[in-house]
Amino acid sequence: MNEARIEERRRVLATANVAAAFRALEAEKGAAALVVDECAAFFAGDEAQSRVAAMNARQRAFLTEMMAVRTRCFDEECVAFLSRFLADGSPHANGRPPAQAVFLGAGYDSRAYRLREMRCAAVYEADQAALFPAKTELLRARGIGPTAERVVPVEIDFAEKALIPALLAAGFDPAQPTIWVAEGLLPYLSEAVAKSLVCETAAISAAGSKFAATMSDRSVAEAIVAFGGARRETGGNRWQRSCFTSRDDGLAMLAAAGWAGTQRSLYEIGAAYGRGQCLRDFDCRIVVAEKRA
Repeated sequence: MNEARIEERRRVLATANVAAAFRALEAEKGAAALVVDECAAFFAGDEAQSRVAAMNARQRAFLTEMMAVRTRCFDEECVAFLSRFLADGSPHANGRPPAQAVFLGAGYDSRAYRLREMRCAAVYEADQAALFPAKTELLRARGIGPTAERVVPVEIDFAEKALIPALLAAGFDPAQPTIWVAEGLLPYLSEAVAKSLVCETAAISAAGSKFAATMSDRSVAEAIVAFGGARRETGGNRWQRSCFTSRDDGLAMLAAAGWAGTQRSLYEIGAAYGRGQCLRDFDCRIVVAEKRA
């Protein structure tokens, strides 16, 4: 592996730490928090939390708000999708839970350990191989087990490896309804890699499956940089090669693969929570799509 790819992987891991640090800041708001992620602080680690603390106050508040609104929205999408299997008492078949959840670019995502609705799902966390030993040990050391039926790590570099073989080898069942979550992933990928990934998810999704993702064009980089400070820490420099150049690129990509969806801005989503005023000029959107029959 060349030095550029090694550096890219290092930055992926650093971004996962920093994202967790912002969730930890949100959790400190107590009853006012949109998300209380009890794993966030130890997932972030001291170094990432120190870097976030060193940001100027305006940038830190902005990025914490962005992360809080985004995380809450994806939480709700997961809960809504999985609740229908709990409500109708969908049985286990052949020893398998009735639903699946796949977190693409999972990083230090903790939904499989904090959302009770995950108990009806097999969860597949797909990300760089280097992330999983640390994540597993952090959880083990604190005696934290999953709320999900099971959690399966899927080691993958999306730029170098196809998703379908890796998932099938991990036990993924294409016949089961699945929620796919690509939180903060697709805009980091090249157009070819993003298109391939979206097509792969559609190819192995049962009808009624859901795909939820953040979609942002290159203007997002400008918005992040406008807040000054730790561009390197947030991975903001990598947004410059986003595969999305206009507002509807993400929807068009999903539609071409067989996903039918809608999108809302983070500002619109935040407003529904009574939050997110600082996101008004931040053109980041969340797309939620369903697999067509």
